Amino acid sequence: MAMYRHIVLFMYIAELCAFVALCVGYAWSGGRIRRKTSNVKAYHEALDAMRELSGEQYQLLTEANELIAKAEANEVDVSEAMSDVLEDGKGLLDAYKIIQKDKLKLDIWDVVAYKHDIVQLNLTSLADAIAALEDGDGETALESLFNVDTTYLSSVFSKEVYEYTGIHALDPSRDDLFWGTGKTMEQLNTYDSYHAIADKVEAGESDFANEIAMLEELQAAEQELFVSSVEFDTELISQVNDILSSSKLAEHIETLRGLVA
Repeated sequence: MAMYRHIVLFMYIAELCAFVALCVGYAWSGGRIRRKTSNVKAYHEALDAMRELSGEQYQLLTEANELIAKAEANEVDVSEAMSDVLEDGKGLLDAYKIIQKDKLKLDIWDVVAYKHDIVQLNLTSLADAIAALEDGDGETALESLFNVDTTYLSSVFSKEVYEYTGIHALDPSRDDLFWGTGKTMEQLNTYDSYHAIADKVEAGESDFANEIAMLEELQAAEQELFVSSVEFDTELISQVNDILSSSKLAEHIETLRGLVA
């Protein structure tokens, strides 16, 4: 029964890897912002491969469960073959740890998130805000900026408090955090641009040339962050795929089939 429980655990991990491949989301390469589509394509391909490989592992482990149940019912000793299956299954745990440790991040509200998803939302929000300012619509631009998580903080706190709690406290290079070390991500500082736009809206002005330039500067920095994020995640997923590809599980289950037949 102990072996059976371990197989169930590895099935869960294999299924989780497939689920992650579905849920991490496809990096968007369209919109107003030019993206390095070759990097995005490589990321998509790595995700597709992980979904396929983890799905195969899940099916193999499903069969392993069926075979061991049959062996137990027929009092067939498959302990050696099952030990090989369990040893090989540890690779799934290694793959799971890679995703948990480096792929999953925390957003500004401490909610589990995927970094490139947050960056994409920021880029879309900046593009929408710029488009609104180009039309002289400051109020719509402010609404778009509110889709950036940190903008809410800039609307209710002083700049000093905002930059400490919303930017510095979440700096991913920090190693002195009591919570979230290694899980935080770079935050978009919208304080100056938000208040510059808000001041002009309040004054009834419609020339936002300076504010557009401010947002375009943020946009360029966020674009670089998007590219580096996708490249980093592609490497992580590739590591997972290498582990899944090197699995000998199919061979071990073939041995099980021979013993149980």
